[in-house]
Amino acid sequence: MSKKKQDPKKQVLDETEIQKQIELQKRLEQQRQADEEKLREQIESEKPSLLHLIVEQAEARTPPKKKKKNADDEMLKKYLTGVGVTSISEQDKIIAQFKQPYIPHFTYDKDYYKEIFRLNVWSEEAYKNYNKPREVAVWTVRLIYGRFMKELPTIMEELRTKNKYIGFCIRRYKFFQFLTPEAQITLDDFIDDCIKMMKRYTEWEKFEKDYCDLHELPYQGRLF
Repeated sequence: MSKKKQDPKKQVLDETEIQKQIELQKRLEQQRQADEEKLREQIESEKPSLLHLIVEQAEARTPPKKKKKNADDEMLKKYLTGVGVTSISEQDKIIAQFKQPYIPHFTYDKDYYKEIFRLNVWSEEAYKNYNKPREVAVWTVRLIYGRFMKELPTIMEELRTKNKYIGFCIRRYKFFQFLTPEAQITLDDFIDDCIKMMKRYTEWEKFEKDYCDLHELPYQGRLF
């Protein structure tokens, strides 16, 4: 008994349909990944509000005249402190609940980078390079963002949680995009203070030590 010959047109149609299904699956997978990323960002942005609500509920369960908090509330507050929430009111003044628009603060016209390079006797060519030495980022965190620590000791933990690495030593956003508008004004003041003081020195180590002493910041000698 002879076999029926397969219709070439039907075979082409079948292969086309298979290709369509493959493309559809790819689009669905891409959409799923995009939805998951959007959900992660939403959860991250709403975390401070949720923690705020948890603390308020814990406080509401304890009568105001009661001198001792119950054990559950104490454990809850210790846990929240351990993950970085030291003071909701102070945090809300500094850390923005949502990412802010990109407005540059460490601009070249402010001489921030220029003074750092001058005090370290680094080349003009290196100064013009967009990618700065790793030391610059370390010093910026300690000398500029570190001044917020008097009000919010865990500021860098909060900022790093919101602005995670997306590659080797690369973050998606700038730390200042997660500061409130008011805190960004304060950030500019800190930058200006630092520049004015740097202009009075001729070597980095002396400047850094005096700056840290003045603003009660932790000082650590050059490790690089």
